[in-house]
Amino acid sequence: MSRLRARGEPITYFGETDLQRAERLRKLELMEPTEYAEGSTNEYAKSVREAEAQDAEEAAQAQKIEKEDPLFEEENRSAETDAEKVLFWIRKLFGMMQKELDSRPEELKRSAQGKREMALFKQTKSDIRPLVFQLASKGKDPIPADIFAHLLKVQHLCEIRDYKKADEAYYQLAIGNAAWPMGVTMVGIHERSAREKISSSSVAHVLNDETQRKYITAIKRLITFYVKRFPPPPIIKS
Repeated sequence: MSRLRARGEPITYFGETDLQRAERLRKLELMEPTEYAEGSTNEYAKSVREAEAQDAEEAAQAQKIEKEDPLFEEENRSAETDAEKVLFWIRKLFGMMQKELDSRPEELKRSAQGKREMALFKQTKSDIRPLVFQLASKGKDPIPADIFAHLLKVQHLCEIRDYKKADEAYYQLAIGNAAWPMGVTMVGIHERSAREKISSSSVAHVLNDETQRKYITAIKRLITFYVKRFPPPPIIKS
């Protein structure tokens, strides 16, 4: 009762039990911690405040860094090369994703779901950055031709909202025509007579290395976001 009085809160409400009063005080001390004359403090609430302040500072620092991140550069011109088409498409999607996350209500941002969404966004951004650097290198660090051909096809099909074919192009990029998980040209102790006829489209690129696996997976997340943001046109029945 003295702790409620020190806060200027009602000591008791009509019909309020001792347990309910204690619960009301607990919530007040958690949400609005204060120091009492005796010098004691709500240590848990203090740690929560410090953690929130640290998160806010890190978020502000991250936002400052992102302004200089090549992944978030805004283009004021149209793409001149195929590499720029894919690069500008990726940048446009990440800009849209960032704005969508920033526009969420504060309650959603702090919820478990909101934190998962932000964590997935950060992971996708980290995974796709090597691909962005390769696309922006202007040929200095080229992407394998077969991978780039499929990326360009995915980008074009998404732009025209042909998502069925876009998914097919993505699976060609990820696992090719090979039966999963085969991404090899020799499957036994003897070399096959038609081995030289196996094309690069039969190679599972997700098996090549960890960097490729990550940015190929990130491309799938971008496709999913694009479909959600730009639904396929309705089918007109004759």
